[in-house]
Amino acid sequence: MKDNESLESYHLRFESILKTIRLNKGWFGKFQCLIEHETQSRTATDELEAEDIVEASFLSVAFILNADQRRYSGLITDLANRCPTGADDYPRDLPTAYDFLAKYKSSGNNSCALSNNR
Repeated sequence: MKDNESLESYHLRFESILKTIRLNKGWFGKFQCLIEHETQSRTATDELEAEDIVEASFLSVAFILNADQRRYSGLITDLANRCPTGADDYPRDLPTAYDFLAKYKSSGNNSCALSNNR
């Protein structure tokens, strides 16, 4: 996400990049171990569905991690800190990732912490 870019503009640019990559036969997040996990955990009924689930999850995390670090560092840190405790709160699809960012309220401490580290 570029400085001062709106969330909507970032989302449209992200979707445009995805479309370009797909048109050029690119792919995202096709990690065999994750696909097997989705199939074995019965989240997916077959390998194609598992690939779709893994790709959607990969893109949603990529969308959040590439968002403006100044605005969303608190959310990114919170998500990462909950993961080791077994709480996987990362969004599973792009619309949910967009909602995470749109509804996120900064505590105000993040920009101060970042400016002190410069």
